[in-house]
Amino acid sequence: MFTFGKKMNFWPLSLSLGLSVFIGLAFCLLFNFVAPNLILWSLLPAVLFFILMVAVYYPLILQYGYNYYEISQDQIKYYDFSNYWQKVMMVFKGPASPMKAVPMSSIKSAKRYGKEDLTQLPALAADFVFIGLFAGKMATIKNAYGIELELDNGDKLHISTAREKADHHDQGIEKTHEALHLIKHNIAMGQFA
Repeated sequence: MFTFGKKMNFWPLSLSLGLSVFIGLAFCLLFNFVAPNLILWSLLPAVLFFILMVAVYYPLILQYGYNYYEISQDQIKYYDFSNYWQKVMMVFKGPASPMKAVPMSSIKSAKRYGKEDLTQLPALAADFVFIGLFAGKMATIKNAYGIELELDNGDKLHISTAREKADHHDQGIEKTHEALHLIKHNIAMGQFA
């Protein structure tokens, strides 16, 4: 069995809650001497920031940070990012987020997409703490690479192996080739059956 990407966890929810509490405390200190209703003036920005993170930010970038795939002899399991509401719920469900499965028998063709060369991030990206937090997502976006599957119903599924390519270039590419070989072998065996 091959696995690619990162499994969903509670980091998005924890980060959203932590930053919201920090913003609430900052507003509490800021308006301490001028606001008669201190709790409202500190709670409102915290709640708005939490909603912004959970309902806007993470649904836009979730598929770049948590694009986990399991490829076995029988099926391919992955997180389904096709629905906006599903992405929002994944932030709250964390590791309990449901995975969708595609049986190997429903795959019509498979091919590799992207380039094998590695696009490096600017050297300053690792130096800035704020940019460093998102360096993994930026590396995944800049190094688009993986396997494109065409299913019997005409749909296309992209298995991103960009994280492995960016983190461990040679091993990531080799692992992608091996997974593609397994998929093509199963397609060929299905045609003879």
